[in-house]
Amino acid sequence: MPAPWGESNSRLTALFEALVIDWIKIGTISEVADQLGLSWSAVSGVQERAVARALARRGQAFLHLIGIDETAFQRWHQ
Repeated sequence: MPAPWGESNSRLTALFEALVIDWIKIGTISEVADQLGLSWSAVSGVQERAVARALARRGQAFLHLIGIDETAFQRWHQ
């Protein structure tokens, strides 16, 4: 039975995952794993879950695709 303070597919608490995410912002997965005594796959899993949550929160409504033609830009085309 999953703990109420964590996700069902994680053995880490939500608060600890937040710490891992903060550390991933400034270091590599290997460095974070070494510092926190976790495996590389555990830290990678935290990162994957965080990205999945962010993408789900953002949704696809704000996704805009643009194309830039740098060659025409350099020739002053409009």
